[in-house]
Amino acid sequence: MTQHPYSAGDSSLSEWPPDVFEAATEFIGNLRMMATGSYLRAEEREHWDPPYPESAVDEAQAELVTIGEAILGGADPQETSLAGVRRIIAISDANGGLLLDSEELDELLVFLSRLTATVGGEATVVCDTVRELVEE
Repeated sequence: MTQHPYSAGDSSLSEWPPDVFEAATEFIGNLRMMATGSYLRAEEREHWDPPYPESAVDEAQAELVTIGEAILGGADPQETSLAGVRRIIAISDANGGLLLDSEELDELLVFLSRLTATVGGEATVVCDTVRELVEE
């Protein structure tokens, strides 16, 4: 098994490779922006209902961290990505199925691609498999 320079379980997002960190924070930031309506003007938020609660974003973020730490720690990128994305799909489904629209899926795939490439995995295979899973 290939030895990776990242230890599972003791990293924080900011200790991840910069491109992986950037993709993770963009994905979570956009989910959070949608949940809070922070992109709206104050008067627009008066008659606005969030598509999902911010707690769903917290759950998705925890799952993203789990995926990242596992893969950076040496876990199989494809198996780990699929298992983690299944859990993110479950979070989305429990909240109206709105967490993973096409834009968010693209952002998630950027994260998984960069993460997989960091450890020398086949990013295209991982992303194609995850896209198929989400689009089922």
